[in-house]
Amino acid sequence: MQTFAKSASFVASSLAICCAIGCATDPAAVADEVDGGDGGSASGGAGGTAAGMSGGHGGGTDTGGTEAGMSGGHGGGAGDDGCGGVAEADIGDFDPETAGISMFLQLGEMVMMGQQIQLVVGGFMNAGREDFEETPDPDVLPLDTCVIPDAARPPAPGCACDAECPSDQKCLPEKDDGQPVPDTEQCRTPRTMLDVGSMFVAGSGDPLELVFNPGQSGAYTTPGSDGTVPAGTLVSGTTYTLSGDGDVDQGLGAFSGEIYLPPTFTLSSPPIKPDPMMPISIIEVDTSKDLVLTWEAAGSTDSVGALNISLAGASLTGEGGGINCRASDDGAFTIPADRVAEAKLGDTAFFNMLTIEREGPQGTVTGDGLTVHEVGALQTFTVNVQPLAPAP
Repeated sequence: MQTFAKSASFVASSLAICCAIGCATDPAAVADEVDGGDGGSASGGAGGTAAGMSGGHGGGTDTGGTEAGMSGGHGGGAGDDGCGGVAEADIGDFDPETAGISMFLQLGEMVMMGQQIQLVVGGFMNAGREDFEETPDPDVLPLDTCVIPDAARPPAPGCACDAECPSDQKCLPEKDDGQPVPDTEQCRTPRTMLDVGSMFVAGSGDPLELVFNPGQSGAYTTPGSDGTVPAGTLVSGTTYTLSGDGDVDQGLGAFSGEIYLPPTFTLSSPPIKPDPMMPISIIEVDTSKDLVLTWEAAGSTDSVGALNISLAGASLTGEGGGINCRASDDGAFTIPADRVAEAKLGDTAFFNMLTIEREGPQGTVTGDGLTVHEVGALQTFTVNVQPLAPAP
């Protein structure tokens, strides 16, 4: 279950950024992350979602890595090829024939460079062994803390060959742009997205029909789309229902559930102003002082989760830095001056970014044959940052 949750941030923000500034993803390569095949080349956005939700690494900057906790167990005696075998205790009582179906659905809204970008994307696949493993997520911070991302954390392979994995898994690496990343091998379940018929999302305006999209590696999108929907389709602060008839031949009966899209994030201070040199909005930050952020709180913590905050800087020389924070959604948070300095904001606002993600509560869904699900919503706010020279 960790994989779905970790990728929520990545799904909404990376696809929305691409729509805003014009980049492309490679869904065939990302599908490779799901099924362990030899992905080809294509264009689009929601394929990345498919991989992110089924075996990806969120965090906002990674592009589809699977956390070490998604291993299916390894160890035991040596095999004929010199590779360790799987110990019986590591296999457990998981039965892939009765594992059921896993699904995801993500509602997202992003405000970037003055544009509102909205996302509705989902998917279905056979449940895998790793979907039932509850492992700590090292990237989830305690509330009201800020850290420097541990970008130098070395990868730690969890297996050396298929013989170290249960028979339903293979020893597969993470993929970056379709290419294997060395030393990231873990026991993973090879699988592809399923077409189980239409899924409907309703709550504001006409219901949305989501369908299996071969052009997006099997992700569910509105017909012909890349996962985005026209701005204004989704209404923040709304509870949406989801439903579908399923496909009993593939092990899924009728299903239904709910997702709450939290209120749009609105920053109160520092004040947002137009950049005098470029057509972007900025906030001004004194890098020698604490950065005090205030905003319109979402409401009860029973219905809205925390905020993920990142401050990242860069320059024309390629130098840069960044920090990640996690804050209670209570309307105010202060980033200490020493952490602001670690962001290494460049002289040009265009290269510096404050990103704030408002997590919605996990949604609910039930259905015959549905054993694993991750449904939720995310509001993402971004603004460029202009550093101010310290006062004399």
